[in-house]
Amino acid sequence: MHVLTLRSPRLARLGKLGLVAASAVLMSTLALAGTAQADSLPAPPASPPGAATPGAQQGIEPATAEVTGSSCTYGSSSGNVYTCVYAVHSGDYIDYVNGNGDVVDSTRTLDECIYYSGSDNYLACSGWVTTSPGNAVYVYWSPYANEPSGYYCTSTWRLNSDGSETDIGWTCVDVT
Repeated sequence: MHVLTLRSPRLARLGKLGLVAASAVLMSTLALAGTAQADSLPAPPASPPGAATPGAQQGIEPATAEVTGSSCTYGSSSGNVYTCVYAVHSGDYIDYVNGNGDVVDSTRTLDECIYYSGSDNYLACSGWVTTSPGNAVYVYWSPYANEPSGYYCTSTWRLNSDGSETDIGWTCVDVT
């Protein structure tokens, strides 16, 4: 498993965000996406003292993931981007986590990222993708390993016309 280390001014802003419990909604599509360069990634919230980092546990159990969880939100996109996270796991054994940002009305340049709540690193990001209505940007992380239990989240970042970046939607699922 590869974990990117980030240096981003967004860390302080994200650190103020709390976890939101959302209704479970089954996502309709899954797809693979590449990871972005570390310098272009938004930073997830800071780790609490003593928090485990994904990948820290090295044991791998031969297990078939049966539990799924999903959560979606429009966030602060005014109904234009629907951000979802979907996890397939059995206890702490995670097959994969998928995130997507579906564009509804107006074309946007988006970066979709998966992170473990409390970690200083993103697990995977899509990189910036110009996405038109009816299409989505996807990110996929597949450790096929035991990982820390807790919240696995996805964030949708919008690239603004002035070059700044805005977190327009994030949501989490509990993996226990």
